[in-house]
Amino acid sequence: MRNIHIGLIFISLLVMLSAAACGAQSGSSEDGSEHMQSAPLTGSAEDFDRAQFEDPTHIDNRWLPLTPGTQFVYEGSAIGDEGRQSRRVVTTVTDLSKVIDGVRTLVISERDYTAGQLSEPE
Repeated sequence: MRNIHIGLIFISLLVMLSAAACGAQSGSSEDGSEHMQSAPLTGSAEDFDRAQFEDPTHIDNRWLPLTPGTQFVYEGSAIGDEGRQSRRVVTTVTDLSKVIDGVRTLVISERDYTAGQLSEPE
């Protein structure tokens, strides 16, 4: 159950970062320095507009580009019922897509290893 929470937190973080990057506008001042200006986070489910997603499977955010084939590996340890155990989470950006609420989305595979054993594929 704890592994599910970690995965959900990671996916939620990815969604928030992607949403923040899509809502931010970049501009340059006269001295050439960049500044960020973000749109206010207001609205509701009724405000959701599928047309806002021009190419939703092409994610080229400079802080978290999600190019198919990219892998992120997070290693560490966690304390569970059996004491401290090594943990490893391998996240792979696939070339698969899925339609969710009318928007084509990119599929990300995540494999969670505890003590060297696959404990949760997502």
